[in-house]
Amino acid sequence: MQQLSNYLNKSWTQLLSGLLMMLGFSACNWEDPENDPDTVICMYGTPTATFSIKGKVMNQDQQALSGIRIIVANREKCQQATTNFTPDHPVVSTPVNDTIYTDLEGKFTWHDGTLPSDTIRYELQFHDTDTTPNEPHYRTDTVKVEFLDKNIIAHETGNPWNRGKAEKTIEVILKKEGDEQ
Repeated sequence: MQQLSNYLNKSWTQLLSGLLMMLGFSACNWEDPENDPDTVICMYGTPTATFSIKGKVMNQDQQALSGIRIIVANREKCQQATTNFTPDHPVVSTPVNDTIYTDLEGKFTWHDGTLPSDTIRYELQFHDTDTTPNEPHYRTDTVKVEFLDKNIIAHETGNPWNRGKAEKTIEVILKKEGDEQ
């Protein structure tokens, strides 16, 4: 009878441990990582970094354009070339399809938190949505903004899951429809 009880108890413990493991829990041994170099710290999650794009949209006369629709259409992640591997296309290309608008001063800000990569490139599309008669209409333009791994500024707290942040500031000049290239 004692053997059956031990067997059922052990089976129940293994079943619960397996369930907890599938839910992301584990029985990590973390007694004193500062004084024991052989201690392995087990963590779950995905390291992220925050990428920010700020900018201003103007016409050819350097006047701010308000109400310009900006679509962040795509995010490309590329791997750095090594001696054994030279990438000829992005490793991952993900549609973002996020829309923002310029303010009255023609300024905009956009943020994205994602897994850092050697190179991350965002495609921004600028559309004039003003249909007011007798007002100039501007041509759609596309700009790619690129972040390199070295652009990421480490987070002050040293949190291993927050790799830091990177910021780029751009100026976009939209041309009037009908103007020469």
